[in-house]
Amino acid sequence: MMVDLLIIGVILNEISIFINLPIDQNSEIKNETKFHSIYNFTYGKLSADFGHYFRNLYRIIKIVDQKEFSKDAIENFKIQYSYTSIIRAQLSDEEIKWNFFNCLSNNGHEKFKPLIEKYSFLKILNKDGDDVYAFYSQFYEKCAFEKPIESILNNFKVINLQLFK
Repeated sequence: MMVDLLIIGVILNEISIFINLPIDQNSEIKNETKFHSIYNFTYGKLSADFGHYFRNLYRIIKIVDQKEFSKDAIENFKIQYSYTSIIRAQLSDEEIKWNFFNCLSNNGHEKFKPLIEKYSFLKILNKDGDDVYAFYSQFYEKCAFEKPIESILNNFKVINLQLFK
């Protein structure tokens, strides 16, 4: 499911324009409006190339998410995570970055973003030293950027310990 390299070049150019715009740390509404206008402009130019890409990626992840592989919740999640990891491994860094922005837009926020967070799709995204990614990362759950299995297992352990007190 690789996106054509020419299209990625166009996207990276649009994103680089976006990245070079100053971020106003004091105006979340202004930044959100700026983000949506730039994203919608870029997506509008490329929707014929990207619409089906995001829909297919969302559907594949959704199928894995809805499938019950095990009756044990922890084991089920581990299996789902391993399948979504295979999907994530097929994506280039640029595709991960584009998904980062797509899930903040009106196109992906409601349905796709929770799956991206749940399965840590952004854990390979290097947001250090990049003001734009660092700023917009706050709109994601922390689990989108870290290995979820450890935190979920720790939460299950804490819950179980509290039940037996």
